[in-house]
Amino acid sequence: MIFQFEHVTQQWDAVYGKWRPKPFDLVNLKTVLSKWQLALSEDGWNSLFWGNHDLPRAVSRYGNVTGYHVESAKMLRPRCIS
Repeated sequence: MIFQFEHVTQQWDAVYGKWRPKPFDLVNLKTVLSKWQLALSEDGWNSLFWGNHDLPRAVSRYGNVTGYHVESAKMLRPRCIS
């Protein structure tokens, strides 16, 4: 298992980094996640995550916190698929 951060850092501003992210690009996110899943498919797996203690909270980044904070948080929570 590896942790890669390309899906996180791809949205960072060149000067201000994670504190002033670029606009969200779903196509780019899907491209990066697919690239890593395919690259590791025969050798291991990629740890999928939205954030950690060093990053702004995922609900603030990907959700609608003005009217749908709870719904956004539920949408982003991890799910186990068996």
